[in-house]
Amino acid sequence: MRLNRRKILYVAVKAALIFSIVLPVMTREVRLSQAEPIEIVMWNNPVSESYTKFWKTYVDDFNKAHPDIRVTHEQFDTETMKTKVRAALLAGTEPDIWFFNPGEFTTINYRQGKIRGLNDILPVSDYTKEGRAGCSDGEEMICIPLYLAPSAVYYNKGLFAKAGVDPSTWADPNRPTLAELNAAIDRLLAAGIQPIAMANSAKWPFMFFYWAAQNRYGGTKALSNAALGQAGGSFKDDSFVKAGQLVQDLVKRNAFPAGFNGMAESEIYAQFSQGTAAMLYMGPWAISLTEEQAPAGFEYDLFDFPSIEGGAPESQRDMMAGIDALFVSKSTTHPKEVGEFLSRFSEPNTARQFMIETDSISTINGVLEDVIKSGKANQKLAKVADFLSKSEHTYQWWDWQLPPAPAEEMLNLSQPLAEGTVTPEEAAARIERAARP
Repeated sequence: MRLNRRKILYVAVKAALIFSIVLPVMTREVRLSQAEPIEIVMWNNPVSESYTKFWKTYVDDFNKAHPDIRVTHEQFDTETMKTKVRAALLAGTEPDIWFFNPGEFTTINYRQGKIRGLNDILPVSDYTKEGRAGCSDGEEMICIPLYLAPSAVYYNKGLFAKAGVDPSTWADPNRPTLAELNAAIDRLLAAGIQPIAMANSAKWPFMFFYWAAQNRYGGTKALSNAALGQAGGSFKDDSFVKAGQLVQDLVKRNAFPAGFNGMAESEIYAQFSQGTAAMLYMGPWAISLTEEQAPAGFEYDLFDFPSIEGGAPESQRDMMAGIDALFVSKSTTHPKEVGEFLSRFSEPNTARQFMIETDSISTINGVLEDVIKSGKANQKLAKVADFLSKSEHTYQWWDWQLPPAPAEEMLNLSQPLAEGTVTPEEAAARIERAARP
């Protein structure tokens, strides 16, 4: 068989042309398939077993649905997280996303260009005004408010009845006056009952009372002015001194158990749930802990922190409502992908799931009301949420809200204040010196 040279040449040229087109395409596809996915690092806190389970599933689901993005989820306890984040922000080595609590420290870092604003990468209008207020600087939302954690006074109904303390006789059964609380303490002591649970080796439990008292005397504006050193604000102002006087008066009244400064944090919950103390001032996580630890038939209820006659009129309905939040680094090289990852948190179904599974107060519009209406919300949590809805202002836990130096000094003063080895005036002056050395 004779070969047609012209035909062979035609076929060869055509094959070369096809190969020249196909090979680059194949090569490009191989390169794309072999390309490393975009890496996003998230530092989180193991708030609870249910919280950790939620975020592990959230991250896994996202990674499966986005093979071109890989979110690495790392967890650190509270004190480790504080140290790591503060050090990372100083060194410029922070991850793309991290867990922290909003306050003056984070506001300063946002203004210094270390924390990213979120308005352009997240549906910020999905969040409630309370959530946005705690996570914003002006009109810019600078963190994702995961949930609100308002503190309330939980009380053992059986011990109150035994001591003849009836909250329905108070002027406001949901918020006694300080005089009414002190009268309840006296009645409980007369009946041989420890009035208030306390364990203060961690230093912050006792300061819960100091923070709340300062708010009742001076309001959120006095705290903000002192923290920022603006409008003549100072930690030596009267509201801080009076807060110290109030907590020391509670100690002198024997409201707390003997030796509480040396007791571990876990003991404060056990004192209440096991019926050895009649009251517990704590955040809403106390609800799940009490219901896990208390014996069958344990009945309890709650009221807001007492109002104080002669205090700041605008602050008597305020609530200490800490916010746990997620922040995004200004230096992240993948803001679009970070926004895509975090945006699902505010979707209604995800938000409902988060609230129900973690027993937390949602910061997503309409979700709290929807879950309560459905009957799936814990009823004690629903009551705390009702108090929150009626509050004039909310404020963050001071150990997160304040800049590191005054926050550390404030915690260092917790046990000396409780022991009476420093005066309220000395404590206030020391916090002021730490804030403005």
